[in-house]
Amino acid sequence: MTKESNIKVLDCFKVQDAYHLTYESEEVLTYNNFDILMARDSQNQSFIITLKSIEKNVLEVYMSVQYEKSIIGNIKAQLLFSPLTSIEGALEVIKITKMFPACHYDKIVAFQEQNNDIILVIELTHVNKKMKLTLCGIKENELKGYTQNNIILQLDFRNHQDGIEVEIDSMEGLHGTVICSNVKAEFVSDDLGY
Repeated sequence: MTKESNIKVLDCFKVQDAYHLTYESEEVLTYNNFDILMARDSQNQSFIITLKSIEKNVLEVYMSVQYEKSIIGNIKAQLLFSPLTSIEGALEVIKITKMFPACHYDKIVAFQEQNNDIILVIELTHVNKKMKLTLCGIKENELKGYTQNNIILQLDFRNHQDGIEVEIDSMEGLHGTVICSNVKAEFVSDDLGY
């Protein structure tokens, strides 16, 4: 786990699709755009935020509306995962999807185990594109339940001591956890047969 940052959020307001946070911190925040952070407020309530952008004293974040009031004040933040530094091709995906997708209610349309890799093709309904994820160098594979209908509730990536942990929480079909050495992401066209 990475160390926690102490941040004092002075103000929070919504700007289009993200929240604009004015903050103070005694330390320089070394996060990257699109990093996924675990935030903990003064009541010890934890929630996930995704950085849209980070500048001196201003953070733009994606988060659930229910945390708009609790994020003001002293919070502790900890890096969970950095798509730009850990997923090859993440920037190309983010250019279309705004942040690396959690794939809520998206469908896995192809699943293949090949050599020491797992290939997933996910239909991203909100952008009408198919994203191919290649989980390379599989170290642990606990995926199960692939059927004709595989609906994702949430796709999570986390740093792991052995590489990257990928968890698929599903409403139906394929679910479980994989630990792999690296991840590649790219958009694929329909004529590839997926």
